[in-house]
Amino acid sequence: MTGRVLAEDGWRDFSPSRVRQVFGNVEWRGTGSTLNASVTGGVNRLIGNGAAPIQLLDDDRKAIFTHPDETKTDMALVALRGRHAAAPGVLR
Repeated sequence: MTGRVLAEDGWRDFSPSRVRQVFGNVEWRGTGSTLNASVTGGVNRLIGNGAAPIQLLDDDRKAIFTHPDETKTDMALVALRGRHAAAPGVLR
């Protein structure tokens, strides 16, 4: 199991970001069979990641042109995989 947590205020005005991600993997092995399960998830909120015109950047590099510019992602993925040896040298 592994995960990542990030919370920072950003280098631009109005640009805090929050990242929460997790991944887990487990496997069972028996005689001639295996079963694997994995879980991936994330809840992220990124603010102030928009593009700015060069003229605005010349004025103030920390300024933001498109406020609020927010990207939210919520994701969950579960994967299962099984293998069984029907006969020596033959996998299903």
